[in-house]
Amino acid sequence: MPIFSIPMGSWRFPVYVLIAIYGGLQMYLWYATTEKLPLTAEEVTMWGEKLELATPLIVDLFAQKNHSRDIAAAVENKHQIPPEITLRYIIALARHLRASTDEVDP
Repeated sequence: MPIFSIPMGSWRFPVYVLIAIYGGLQMYLWYATTEKLPLTAEEVTMWGEKLELATPLIVDLFAQKNHSRDIAAAVENKHQIPPEITLRYIIALARHLRASTDEVDP
């Protein structure tokens, strides 16, 4: 009988099964975030010019420590870019900035 288990009526459920399920979900979320999140070439073609125009607003609102949902809503109101595109663009900008600062650090 496992030491770490949860009683479920007449039988006991091993905790390691819950840990394995949690680990699998975390791996799926990591995969979805890294593989499905970047803007596609079609989205860049469709929204690229508007995103370039919206970048100063995004940077200003981010510098004011506004939440990303609020930034996406402001960009949608001003530039008519869908929030999911703006959020993915914000993540791409953050990755780009992180990569450029890593190259500069000695």
